[in-house]
Amino acid sequence: MLGRSERESGAQALLAATAAGWVEGDPAEAESLLDLGSTTATLSTVASIDGLSAVVHLGHPAQPSHELERALLAGPPSLVLTGASAVPAQWVWVGRSGAARDLTGHVVVDEAGMRDRRHVLRTMGVSPSLVPTRTSLEERVALAGPDGSGDDPGTARAVTAYAYARTGYHRGLAALRRAGWRGQGPIPADHEPNQGFLRALLALSLAAGLVGEREQVERCAQFLRDLGTSPDEVARLVE
Repeated sequence: MLGRSERESGAQALLAATAAGWVEGDPAEAESLLDLGSTTATLSTVASIDGLSAVVHLGHPAQPSHELERALLAGPPSLVLTGASAVPAQWVWVGRSGAARDLTGHVVVDEAGMRDRRHVLRTMGVSPSLVPTRTSLEERVALAGPDGSGDDPGTARAVTAYAYARTGYHRGLAALRRAGWRGQGPIPADHEPNQGFLRALLALSLAAGLVGEREQVERCAQFLRDLGTSPDEVARLVE
């Protein structure tokens, strides 16, 4: 039985599993890979169920994912990395134009897309709007809007949301520092007092995309990962 962490789509995880020789690579199997949640939750589930393995994002071999490293160190000794596969990023642009170069305005993208295509998005000059990886294609199309630009007719509402998110972020950061956090180290999402700040940070990432702050979208997503969590894990706190 094979699962995957939420940071990888079923298709991408299937490519890695096929390259490692774990499965035959039938495209129909992509949807059957179990979504086991965050990296920490994935490793915990794998350790507790006999016969279950999972595909997780390793990162660059010379600099593995900090989130994965921390989760492995905190996990039981029975957890073992059995193989690593280099998988080329494969992405499909969905829009009114068939050419990615014609995209303008906002682009709805998930965390894996930001990870693998952030430089392309920056070169194109578009503003990414970050959504959880598990967001369906239908939901992404709906978020993009009828003209495909993702622009909210009430631009003022986007600016207001950005201002509120920044306020929540800075107040949450100040509260963490008063509690003794020194600007580095993990902030666990399962600890309730941390959740307000983490939700504000995710909201800031989403709102930054709406007002065209492309680099801030990337910085916020990376900050969440540096804190030992992810946009997807924090998004589940508000579901």
